[in-house]
Amino acid sequence: MVTPRIRTSPRPERRFAWLPSNGAAPALACVLFACLVLACMVLARPALAADDQPSLRLAIASADAGTALDDIVDGRARVGFNPILSRGQVVQADPAQALWLRLRLDLPDDGKARVLVLPRQGLASLRMFDAGPPARLLGQAGAGIAPDSRWPDRFALRVDGTGQQTFYLQATGQGWLDLQPQLLEADDAQAAVAEASQAFDMLYVAFFLVGLAAVLRRGFAGERTLRVAAASVACLGASLVANQHLQLRLGALELADLTMLAPAAWVIACATLLWATQQYAGLGKNYPEVALALDRSGFALLAVGLVVLLLPVRWLGAVQLGAFGTLGLTSLACAGALMFDNRQWRWVATLLWFVLAGALAALWLAMQQVLPDSLWARRGYQFVLALQLANYLLLPWGRQWWLRRAQQREVSQVELSAEQKIAHARDWMISSLQSGIESGADGDMEWIAYRRLMGGLKSVLPQTGAAVIAMNYHNEDLLLSEPKTAEARFQMLLAQRGSLLKNLSRSMGPQQIGVDFTGPEGPLQQVLLAVIPLPIERPGWGLLLIERSPQVSYSEDELAMCTEFAALATTAGDEAAEAMQRRRTREIDGESGAYRAGMLDALLQRAHALATQKRRPLSVMRLAIDGHDALPPELGAEAIRIVADLVRDECEYGESLGRIAPDGFLVLLPGRPMGDARALGERLCAAVRKLALPVSEDKNLGISIGVSQMHSSERLTGPLLDRAARAQGKAQQYGGNQVQAIASVNP
Repeated sequence: MVTPRIRTSPRPERRFAWLPSNGAAPALACVLFACLVLACMVLARPALAADDQPSLRLAIASADAGTALDDIVDGRARVGFNPILSRGQVVQADPAQALWLRLRLDLPDDGKARVLVLPRQGLASLRMFDAGPPARLLGQAGAGIAPDSRWPDRFALRVDGTGQQTFYLQATGQGWLDLQPQLLEADDAQAAVAEASQAFDMLYVAFFLVGLAAVLRRGFAGERTLRVAAASVACLGASLVANQHLQLRLGALELADLTMLAPAAWVIACATLLWATQQYAGLGKNYPEVALALDRSGFALLAVGLVVLLLPVRWLGAVQLGAFGTLGLTSLACAGALMFDNRQWRWVATLLWFVLAGALAALWLAMQQVLPDSLWARRGYQFVLALQLANYLLLPWGRQWWLRRAQQREVSQVELSAEQKIAHARDWMISSLQSGIESGADGDMEWIAYRRLMGGLKSVLPQTGAAVIAMNYHNEDLLLSEPKTAEARFQMLLAQRGSLLKNLSRSMGPQQIGVDFTGPEGPLQQVLLAVIPLPIERPGWGLLLIERSPQVSYSEDELAMCTEFAALATTAGDEAAEAMQRRRTREIDGESGAYRAGMLDALLQRAHALATQKRRPLSVMRLAIDGHDALPPELGAEAIRIVADLVRDECEYGESLGRIAPDGFLVLLPGRPMGDARALGERLCAAVRKLALPVSEDKNLGISIGVSQMHSSERLTGPLLDRAARAQGKAQQYGGNQVQAIASVNP
């Protein structure tokens, strides 16, 4: 006789969970993409690279600012030129010293005009002389001389003559200077100037429009975009200063003359970038500690940027390196902060931060002459910043627009008719029944079937609550409710009106009734219920109860639909239970309820393979009933059931019990070392002794247990089973009702 049990809490369905890889794989993809960008910049060498100028030979020297070129050429100044074998050299300029570059050129006689160009940087003065004597000034450029284009990116000096020519460049400035002169044809140089002007137009306009749009969205829509606006303005100002495009005078002060302004502006821009990232990722709501760290770091960088403005000029080189490193660390910090954002589309912003780190690396490599000097190598990080801020502003905006459009499409869809809704609910319930029962566990078949029943009716039948009551259905009592909060009310209804409900289930026809009972919150009067009998064989019975407002009655069509759906669910549950019973008949021993020997072999092979793969212990326990052969058949069968029930009560989830002999069992204990398995055997022996079941006049029921553990190098299960059998034989030899163990031996 199997005792029915009532189950009200739902079991989770077991199914495969396909989760997106949001751990290290996307971050690795970002790093690989940044490396790919850097590799493309290395391979895509521009046609104007200095490696394509073999006629230019360079030497460099340093002298006092007042030293004349004639004194250097005649040797009176005792200044020697050091030849440079590469395209150029990066030096840290001293305002009290002048840098002299000697260029020896082999100019072809083709009638084309040529210019000598240097990257636009912190040069206060750049003057070109011929060799003389006496030396003549051929041209000059620098920060104080009006450029010949709107947004210049290079200093250009015209070169005349043909054949072997020698020129001298005098450069004065502060900070780090990238002295990589290039000789270009005038037409090519003009095309490069036009390209640079267009690129800077796009850069500055992008920063300005992003800042303006962010302010407008804050003003009109109330969205939190002021941090993006602040970051756009800060990056715009820093780019203008760093590119020497800021022509602004405050009284007698020329901002371009503030030598510390460029690194200070980039440090302040890093502070605003941290704040904008914190707001974009929504860390204030989900990760307040990370948001607080970013905010405080931003204020710290803001203070550092203001202090940098007051530092003496001699520290300019170190400050420039510090600002460069701060921008790189900010990009990595922002990428790390975005990892806390659980939205899938955050990877766009994370990817751009890694691209920024690659662009900064390209700038450093260009100065070290690993990469050819170009506009994109020197200023590429600024364009990445503009793209990132545009992403911060436009991607959430575009996503909101897309969601609103999707909602509008859903609203504009044609409303389905009642017949179409019912057909759709029927198809959904049938398909979900099949998939749920196929993937569900043996004990969940009925629960899955009736959960699908209530889910299918909820979409087509207005209701305030529903419940399935199934008593003695496959030797189990079920009470399932929807929603979960209605469970207590239906439990009290069953307790107070159980006889009425049972009688209604025998009518085999749907009805609607008004019933009074006391609920969790007090007496309830005339609760309107649709009562649908479930086709459950006697002595079991069951009902589908649907509750709705007392002012709305149920139509005949609605009751017929509920009856049809209830029959579908019950039939599916019956068929699944029958299939489970047939499978259990093949796999389970009817006398003990343990696995048959054939099924146990497959379980042992699976446990052995898993233990070998995961390097986990696997122990087996062989168990025999002492004197079972001498017992009468009735006592022998009862002893088998008693011992099997004891073993199942002591075993944990994942451990298997199988009957391998008329008087014995084999227990698979994956994850247990032999010490724990022996302790389990001792508990089983003590439990059997405590029962004190007499099997003869002078002897009580006892068991002999043998235990062994798999060795990590064993590839077959035979040695493991042999050791357990020998251990069991020793236990029987020593008098029975005890545990013996044989440890594994390393082959």
